[in-house]
Amino acid sequence: MLLIGCSSNDQPSQIRESGYVNVERGRLFYEKFGSGEPIIIIHGGPGLDHSYLLPQMLELAKDHELIFYDQRGSGKSFDAEISSAYNRLCQSNNARFHVVTWES
Repeated sequence: MLLIGCSSNDQPSQIRESGYVNVERGRLFYEKFGSGEPIIIIHGGPGLDHSYLLPQMLELAKDHELIFYDQRGSGKSFDAEISSAYNRLCQSNNARFHVVTWES
């Protein structure tokens, strides 16, 4: 069996628009590709950004406007509450590490 991958030159790979949308206590980063009826693409998480979806989803940008965004506290988006909670978690984990290191 022979499998051959082909790429099309008419696939939109250029970002049409990108930026930030202000939301309560944070900002969401977004990128838009293509034009036509809009499709909002939501990435998995937590901690991931939308970039891993681009290679598979950009084919749809031939006929649609694709709107990718990074969820709160992920990728280039910011959330004050998530950032504070994450910092507190890291501080707690560091404290636990020091306790375990000193006790052993």
